[in-house]
Amino acid sequence: MNIFEHELNAYKTEIINLKEEHKPIKEIKNLTHHCLSISNRGNCVVIGLCALIEAFLLELVNEEEKKNPSNPSNGNGLKRHQDYLSQAKRIDFGKISRWSSFKHIYDLRNALIHSYGGLIETRWIKKVDKAAKLLKVESSIISKRRIRLTTDDLLTFHKIIEELFYELQAASDTDKDN
Repeated sequence: MNIFEHELNAYKTEIINLKEEHKPIKEIKNLTHHCLSISNRGNCVVIGLCALIEAFLLELVNEEEKKNPSNPSNGNGLKRHQDYLSQAKRIDFGKISRWSSFKHIYDLRNALIHSYGGLIETRWIKKVDKAAKLLKVESSIISKRRIRLTTDDLLTFHKIIEELFYELQAASDTDKDN
């Protein structure tokens, strides 16, 4: 088991613990106070799962840069990693079946990171609505301004990201040899 698999397992355990510790969100009368325990922890899980994929891709970028130091990567974050690994022919993201779903989870992650206290800034509303619809978590968006993911949503996201990790790992190992 590598560190990424270890972390994926740890996040799954955290989600299961959340599910066991808390009542269904529909039974909660004061969502604002409830968010301190479940919603914020759930948001941290989403952010952490996305960070695992970013860290894995960064390791691949670093490997490629060592092989070809005259062609350093430019930019920041996920888009930078995707562009660089595509140009280096390390990963064909068009063949990664979970990539699109992950990018929608990543849009939710961005809204969480760049909004204050979980209240979605108006500039993120359209992306959040689109991502929520495509991920089938519309009921977790409250008044278009707050993300309240359920533990079932988190388990679905975990499954998508775990499958994505194994797809990326297999693709990068295969493409590395070409």
